[in-house]
Amino acid sequence: MGRAVARMAEFVLVASLLLEPCSSYVLPGAASLVPLRSRTAVACTAAAETMRMKDLKAELDERGVTWRGVAFEKDELVRLLEHARLQPEVVLCEPDAATATAEPAATAEPAATAEPAAAAAKPEEEAAKYDDAYATAYADAMKLKVKELRTELAARSVGWADCIEKDELAARLAGLVAKAALFSRSGAISPGRASVVTGDQLRMEMSDDRTPMLIDVYATWCGPCKMIAPMLEKLAGRLGDKARVAKLDSDGDEALSTELRVAGLPTLIFMRGGVEVKRLEGVPGNAAALEALALEHLDVTL
Repeated sequence: MGRAVARMAEFVLVASLLLEPCSSYVLPGAASLVPLRSRTAVACTAAAETMRMKDLKAELDERGVTWRGVAFEKDELVRLLEHARLQPEVVLCEPDAATATAEPAATAEPAATAEPAAAAAKPEEEAAKYDDAYATAYADAMKLKVKELRTELAARSVGWADCIEKDELAARLAGLVAKAALFSRSGAISPGRASVVTGDQLRMEMSDDRTPMLIDVYATWCGPCKMIAPMLEKLAGRLGDKARVAKLDSDGDEALSTELRVAGLPTLIFMRGGVEVKRLEGVPGNAAALEALALEHLDVTL
């Protein structure tokens, strides 16, 4: 009879806790975590939509949530914050003495599934490089005027209308620049874009064999070059971060054009592993033909 009454009291307690929004609880005497969340938990996060982007980012930083280079729009930041707020708080319950002494030490789970240090080092190294690149890019962006920041974002086909403060514009631009820095050694080539580069920048890119690269040597006065431009932009969007697409104005660096043995315009140079594997002078039949050449000679899949 006493056990039945205790069970009933426990049920009433759980039912009452379930009616409380946005909380995590543990039953008295429990030896492990028992997170409980009510159906109204989502209502606790509605206020995030009314927050300024600056405040959203500040709270994400406080919660240790990565948003730089991941979330650029306000609704993306809101979703990240809502997810973070909905995570149950960790409430530790001290087991009673009997439970503590009954469990043998030998039952401890071995760390056999731990990620090898070598595998974990690469993401940490990439994150450190991103943070360094972001800090530098943010400092440079804050030196620009608001109008210049908007122009830079528009040139990258990135919206800025939801950014009210200058630091929000600078943060968005810095995230793009930092992401490009990991993708491109010179920082001049962005993933998914056919990027115009200088001769010095292209030399840096050619010395980087991490990802394949397609070089378009063109001239502003060249009719066929203008025909191939939208094809290259579409191809770059399809390739994303799998390959770099660079455009060099032959009149801007005649010395490098000579080094590349460019005899006609446009000239497409396919590079893989830091070496040229294919060259094409003129315009392919259509965008599909250009994509087929890229997939074959850059050795990538879409």
